[in-house]
Amino acid sequence: MDSTQIGQYGTLALLSFSDKKIITSFGIDTPELSFGRSSNCSVRLYYPDVEDIHAKIVFGDESNKAFLVILGNSGVVIDECKVYPGGGMVPLLNNSELEIHGKIFRFCYPPKEMRLQFVWNTPGAQVIS
Repeated sequence: MDSTQIGQYGTLALLSFSDKKIITSFGIDTPELSFGRSSNCSVRLYYPDVEDIHAKIVFGDESNKAFLVILGNSGVVIDECKVYPGGGMVPLLNNSELEIHGKIFRFCYPPKEMRLQFVWNTPGAQVIS
């Protein structure tokens, strides 16, 4: 994957349904990424069974670990397991696949060598005592 597509928090790729090849991808540079029909969502999916805000990827405060919050009644398939709202936050592993209305996305953390670089380039991360 091209390093220009790697964001501070990771990368989200849209995969083809038939062979799971990457169609497109983008870096995640915000601590929250939303999926849904709303024009305010990061990833917009205009389908009747997708809620205005269907799901969110959120990142832990200090750990930057990714979690999926499911809000839509039709749920989300995570790594081939159907998950419905009300189950709390679901931890996402590196290369976890999410499916919403037949659209498959793959979440990837930044490579380990880039994680430290992002931490030190974040405003306020360099504390001098």
